[in-house]
This record gives sequence, structure tokens and C-alpha cells, in this order.
Amino acid sequence: MTKLFRELLFRPSPKPSKAVCIGARSVGHYRIRPEWQDLLFPKTFTQFFWSISGTGFIRLNGRKFSLPPETVGVYFPNEKHEVGTEGPGSWEYRWWTMDGPMAEAIVRSLGFGEDRIYRAGPAPVELFEELTREISDVSYGGEVRADAVAFRLLSAVAAEARPNEAAPVAGPRPLRSFRGTALECIQKSWTDMRFGVEQMADALGLHRSVLSRRFRSEFGMAPSEYILRWRVQNALRMLTRTTLPIHQVAKECGWNDPNYFSRCVRQIAGYTPRMARTATQGRTVRETKLADK
Repeated sequence: MTKLFRELLFRPSPKPSKAVCIGARSVGHYRIRPEWQDLLFPKTFTQFFWSISGTGFIRLNGRKFSLPPETVGVYFPNEKHEVGTEGPGSWEYRWWTMDGPMAEAIVRSLGFGEDRIYRAGPAPVELFEELTREISDVSYGGEVRADAVAFRLLSAVAAEARPNEAAPVAGPRPLRSFRGTALECIQKSWTDMRFGVEQMADALGLHRSVLSRRFRSEFGMAPSEYILRWRVQNALRMLTRTTLPIHQVAKECGWNDPNYFSRCVRQIAGYTPRMARTATQGRTVRETKLADK
């Protein structure tokens, strides 16, 4: 017989101890019986539910939203929470709550709001357990660390979340497969000066417009912008960790024009390649000399 449990832990103070924008209020891990339902009343915090096994639901404004495995549901402050199991079996899920003066605004700024159920993959058990440990530490340091872990959980959902209506939860997830294929293509070809959106579309066997649409849906930006950011990130790494001449760094990272390279770096990073090199030159040269001994 499946063991049922309700494990939960609250921050000792009803409000964050310090003036933080967003605080970790509580965390829990439930496996509940069929036909179980939480009490229906408004709550003053933002709460996320991450479904693990079985199926649950949340109800909002008379509309019922199912929560099958690997989906996340969200409630905002002052909304009536109506949560329960759906179907004949038990439902296992993890949840956490956040409060603070900017909690709702920050959550909404990350794209949550109109949709309430999101596909997000398996629950990050390690993060939930870390949040539980930090909330257990009643010191101010523990509270601050718990706030940071709660934000990491929020970021993990935001990075993976897709509205549940976009595709069924069960079965293959084409966007996830596309993500890996697209990244592999960029990682193989980004140093080639000729590599761009057209070459990427050809490599993936997609029309350019289809590639751009799917890429933007998965990564939140155009493929050309992602490729540029990837090149700049690697160029900055080379500028700060090697003594290669700047024009050589440009060539290694896919630029044949050092002036255009400089403009691209300034556009993304806010400073020129020479400024990046100068800021870390002493450390880089010293590390290089030590490595050569």
C-alpha cells in the first residue's frame, strides 16, 4: 500500500526578517489520498505546486486545471486556493511559497501569470531538500540562504516552463529534442566565420523561418542573437584567460574583422575587447607564466 504523508516546514517569522524583495516562506512534500482536497480560503503569498506522480488539480475562478506529473501550477496572493487529487490514485507533489513586497511582481516578470499550469520536467529534488535544510536553520543567515534557494527554484521553473496547452505532457517533447540538436549544432560550428542562421537551418534541415520560430520559442531569442552571445562569451573567456592578440581572438571566435568584433563585444558586454584584456591582464599574464613553468 502506498504510504501517504504531508511534510511541511515554515519560516519562524510570519514575514521576512529583513527588507528583502522576495522571501522563502515555507516548503512541503505531500503524497495525498484520492478525493483529498485542501481548505478553500484566500492566502497572502505566491505558491508553486510541482507534480511528481499521480494527478492533482488547482481551481481558479471556477476553472479546473489538471496537474499531471512534471507540471507546475501557480497561485498568486489573495487568490482562493482549491487544491486536490484527480483520479483514483494518490498524488505526490512538492510545493513552496514566497512572500515579500516584490514577490508577485518578480514571479510575473519571469513570464508566469496568464497561464497557470506549465510543463517543467522532473522536480529538482536536490533544490527542494536544500530549501528544507535552510528553512530549518532559524538564524538570519539560514533565512537569507533559504531566500536564495527559493529564487533558484523559481529560476529553474522559468527556464524550463512551457504553457501546458502548447503540447501534451505525455509522449515525446519535440521542443526539448530540438533544443539539444540546436545547441549541438552551435557548439560544433560557432568558430566558423561562415556559420550563421542560414547554415544552421541547412544543418538542421529546416526552413529559416521555421528555425527562427522554434528557436525563439525554446530559447526566448532569435538564433542570430544566441550565436552572437555565444561567440562573445567565448571571446571574453579567451581575452581574460590567454595572451592571444585581440585580432587572433576575433578570428578564433568567428570574426574576420577586428573592428566589427570590437563593436559586437561592446554591444553585448558593454565594453571593448581591449578594456576586457586590460582589466585582467596582470592576473592573466601571471597565471600564464606560472602555467608555463
